[in-house]
Amino acid sequence: MSGMASVDDRICECGKPARWANDPHFPVEFDAEMNEYHMVRDGAKALMLYCSWCGGRLPESKRGTFFTTPDPAEMAEVESLLKDVDSHEDVVRLLGPPDEIHELGGSDWDKATGAVLARWDRHYRYSKRWKSLVLYVPVIIEGRFSYMIHGHDLVRKRPQMG
Repeated sequence: MSGMASVDDRICECGKPARWANDPHFPVEFDAEMNEYHMVRDGAKALMLYCSWCGGRLPESKRGTFFTTPDPAEMAEVESLLKDVDSHEDVVRLLGPPDEIHELGGSDWDKATGAVLARWDRHYRYSKRWKSLVLYVPVIIEGRFSYMIHGHDLVRKRPQMG
């Protein structure tokens, strides 16, 4: 093996991501609090782990210092509770009213065809039942069901969507 660093070990030193984040014409943002670069489009954000110019690793995220890590037993409980659930109405019948409702619309689409797979206009947030996790249930307009599990916010009092 040669003495060259692998792509996973190299740190980005080209400076391109910082320049992109400062240029309003590029779809890149830098979140200084989280120490993360994101690709942005139509209100959606995707975390960038590597520089698309030089291939080097981008700075290590501070996200882990802001959120709990969901406990595997609590995650298993959520999965068990929701295994036969088909809708957000079923979740409310099972868990009761959400602790919060976030008016946060969005959509998911097929990357190959561009077809919209699902649209939602809000999320139900269950944050008090579990110590280590928060359950988000998007209210999907097309009637499909899904949910997301996130850690509790340790530092700030704000909605945590990612």
